[in-house]
Amino acid sequence: MKTRHDASPSIRTGRGISPQLPALLAGLAFAFLQGCMQSDSGNDNTATPDQTLFTAQDGSLISYDLATGTLLPGKITDVKSPTDMQTLADGTLMVNLSGSNEILIVDGKTMLQKGPRIPSSAIGAGKPVHSYITPELDGRRFWMSLNDSSAAGTPNSARFVSLDPDPAKYLKAAGEVGLGTGHHKAAFSPDKARVVISNIADCKDIMSVFDYTDIGDIRNIATLDSLGAGFDGSDKQHICDQSKLRGIAPSPHGCATAKGPAHALCNMTGNGVLVAVDLDAAAPGFKLIPTQGTGAGYTAAHPGGRYVYSLQSAPREGGTGWPCQVGQVAVADMQADTLVSELPLLYAGPDCKDPLAGTPADGSSPSHTLFSPDGAKAFINLGSASGADARVDRQLVLDVSDPARPKQLASISIGSSNGSHGETMTGDGKWIIVANNKDASVSIIDVATATVSRTMPIDNAGKTMATFGTAEGPSHQVGPFH
Repeated sequence: MKTRHDASPSIRTGRGISPQLPALLAGLAFAFLQGCMQSDSGNDNTATPDQTLFTAQDGSLISYDLATGTLLPGKITDVKSPTDMQTLADGTLMVNLSGSNEILIVDGKTMLQKGPRIPSSAIGAGKPVHSYITPELDGRRFWMSLNDSSAAGTPNSARFVSLDPDPAKYLKAAGEVGLGTGHHKAAFSPDKARVVISNIADCKDIMSVFDYTDIGDIRNIATLDSLGAGFDGSDKQHICDQSKLRGIAPSPHGCATAKGPAHALCNMTGNGVLVAVDLDAAAPGFKLIPTQGTGAGYTAAHPGGRYVYSLQSAPREGGTGWPCQVGQVAVADMQADTLVSELPLLYAGPDCKDPLAGTPADGSSPSHTLFSPDGAKAFINLGSASGADARVDRQLVLDVSDPARPKQLASISIGSSNGSHGETMTGDGKWIIVANNKDASVSIIDVATATVSRTMPIDNAGKTMATFGTAEGPSHQVGPFH
């Protein structure tokens, strides 16, 4: 496919010693000891800034005053392969630790660990990677960790942790259900206790819809298998084969839900077919929506609620794409479950014609999307190719004021990164913070102007990040509609 960015939109103190001093010192010593007992490595930090940036890398979790860039007291250690860190409305920080199969819970205001770490699975499932926060339904809300494994004999699962403010339930494991094989993504219904979860390495269970109304008895109510996904065996393109020797692997990797009619959209990256899922139906169904792209997969709903955007890494330069092209975004109208646009994504902006071949950016692809709260702009994070010398130093920007017809704007120059790199959006939607993992810094992007406001040094590479502000609340949460 060779469609430029302007393609038809139909497819686009006092002195002396006080007599109370000894008692005061004793009290301080006791408080310090208690703090050390509560955290594996942390100091009390009650002078919380208006907005805090939390950043985690393999080994540690630290925090900064976002306004000044000051490193704040307190450090959590023994942080093994942190992924999908999110903050809650009370400032609590939760992190999936893929390297130790745990969920770490931290008081973001004090940087002290809150209680023991929770095993990510009670059934011996694999490592927790992606996390989601469910919509609030009937006063209940949950954190959900998805446990991945492709190892024979190791189960996969989704574990739910209660966010019920009742102290007897808050941050306690509440339920778990087995999943298909591999890596997982999910999307929720906003109106019913329903979630669709995809399995990246399973031909028998490409994705399933679960009802978690009874959190102690989560039920699978619909499954899309390879035959239902169009793999009828008629030719190599229609044979589901995880080895990719005789056919192709569907490799679903990205789901999101539109508001209004609760229709989710998941991306089968192996063949570029999008799957619309009628989550709220008595018997949820699956509709296949072909595209001209493949790969990538991150999927997010436009704030307007009707349209869902799914990233793809092809067409691209060196294949059927244009010079400078790193993939495309496919846009679906979820009221009609139809494809309305396929927009090429160019590394340096809509007018870029310079080839990427031979440059550090060769092989880069889109990895994540954040929308401005007003629905006017979309910001796309890029990941580099896997080579040690590969780099990305751009953030893509789209004008999505007409969500059915997105247009690419000038790309934003940021710091240098290799592979994937963390990003987050503040709770007020004013700032996007992007980690530059080869520069030990973050670029703070002004959402309104789509420019870098400043660059702030950090002491780790920012694999995963989150923010919390006394007025702004938690940073962008992955959950109901993403």
